[in-house]
Amino acid sequence: MPEIKDLPVFLQQPGPGPEPKPALLEPAPEPTPTPAPKPARKPFAINKTAVIILCAVLASAGVAYQLFINSAAQRYKQAGRLVEKARNTEAISAYSRIITRYPRSIEAAYSHYGIGDIKALQGDSQGAIASYEDYMVAAPDKDPKLASARFKVAELHFKEDRLADADYLYQNPVVRESDLAGRAEERVKEIAAINVRLAEAKKLIAKSPNKAVEAYSAVVAERPKYAAALAGLEEARAALAAYNGRPVAKRPAATKPPKPAPALTKSALKAALTKAEPPAPKPVQKAAPKPAAEQKPAAAPSPKAQFETCSAIWDAEKAQAQLSADQIFTKMKLGCDDLKQRLDACREAREDVMALQGVPPEARMAMELEIDPDWTLAKQLEQDKKIMQRYEDRRCAELLKTFPI
Repeated sequence: MPEIKDLPVFLQQPGPGPEPKPALLEPAPEPTPTPAPKPARKPFAINKTAVIILCAVLASAGVAYQLFINSAAQRYKQAGRLVEKARNTEAISAYSRIITRYPRSIEAAYSHYGIGDIKALQGDSQGAIASYEDYMVAAPDKDPKLASARFKVAELHFKEDRLADADYLYQNPVVRESDLAGRAEERVKEIAAINVRLAEAKKLIAKSPNKAVEAYSAVVAERPKYAAALAGLEEARAALAAYNGRPVAKRPAATKPPKPAPALTKSALKAALTKAEPPAPKPVQKAAPKPAAEQKPAAAPSPKAQFETCSAIWDAEKAQAQLSADQIFTKMKLGCDDLKQRLDACREAREDVMALQGVPPEARMAMELEIDPDWTLAKQLEQDKKIMQRYEDRRCAELLKTFPI
């Protein structure tokens, strides 16, 4: 093919020109590392050893809490601290919780004793006596506080002028064998001296009722609630009223001296001598007034009459009726409030004794085992003995025999 020399520019092949400068090479971007694949989650597995250790720690903590913080002994100490701070209402609540939660513990028995001390301090004699008696039932035999509890009950009776009950407890063998025997002996002598004064006053009723009233009044001034002194004073007053009602023999009225007769003349004297003198009239003797029949001194009311009178007063109080002055005086004289409290306590004690007689000890023990797994027949018999002792301490057999309840 022939060479074509002149070709159009656009058809000419370009010649070799200047070599192009090499382009600056940019660094290649670093490759992004691909994230490592996350390991698959393993299912949560409970470590049995850790669980056992945790349970053991919790159990130990619970045991420690019950032994050192929430135990009956610790609660009893806390109640004692409340008593020391004179927070008596809170202390009674604390003692009551111990009795409810730990009924068979020695702390429960001592809680009854503590409540008795607080109520005695507050002036609630009946409440204190009831708490001390609950302690005597719950406390173990030969507990060191038994003598003190009986002595404190006797002191409360003495304070309320229930001298017969106080004397009975002062002479209790448990008190006689304790450190309180000396103080109890002094009380017994004091009660005996009061009763001697009453016996002497009674002898004066027939001879000198006014002195009898004075003697009885002196005893009542010292023991205003003593039923025997009040009854004797009423008897002496009745005797004095009867004595003052006797008619007093009147003295004859003093006669005036006769006026001197005028002097007689001789003729008048002669005429008077010649006339017959009429016989002097006999003096009229008036019958002496018969003494009024002596009134017998009013005797002390019989137990039946006392109970009937007090029952009427109790019914009036129950109906919220206002008592008259005579009813209030009669209520104080007969000691109706004291009688009611003693009868209520003896009714409760009699029910407990009847329950003992109606159910064998083995059956009662079986019922107690539902509450206390450690209960035994020996503990049941000991508790039965204490219930009977409380019945005897209250002298319920004599009281229930005297009053028709």
